Amino acid sequence: MEATSTEVVENENHDDTFTSLKVCEGAKGVLTKLPFEKMFPIQKKAIPLLLEGADVVGAAKTGSGKTLAFVIPAINLLISKNISKSEGIAVLILVPTHELASQIFDVVSSLILDLDISVGLFCGGSNIKTDIEQYKQGLNMIIATPGRLCDHIKLR
Repeated sequence: MEATSTEVVENENHDDTFTSLKVCEGAKGVLTKLPFEKMFPIQKKAIPLLLEGADVVGAAKTGSGKTLAFVIPAINLLISKNISKSEGIAVLILVPTHELASQIFDVVSSLILDLDISVGLFCGGSNIKTDIEQYKQGLNMIIATPGRLCDHIKLR
């Protein structure tokens, strides 16, 4: 059954553990760093679809696991496609506030410590020159607020 904008496609995988996810070998190590074994409902529904390349719009309450629902597939993409820093940015996470961007950055940073993945945090309130230096050194992923992203676009 194909999903339309009004349908919800349930994950046919009834195993709700992170280890049941079909991720590349490198991403399996990321899953072992998680402080819990079972997925929240938003993760169980969204992650398998995102791993297959689907577009997903998900909504869930604060603290329900949304961050990992999109971060795990993003990290899996970078590892499975072997995207190096020199190849440029492959993942852009755009969020409305500096606080949320910082939280997501902290989660991503803790998961990629042992990986050849680099992430940058581009938010207002920090020196834009620092952003530019990070970019020049090579980034795979950027977490940004709209205002700061627009600042960078205007600089080009």
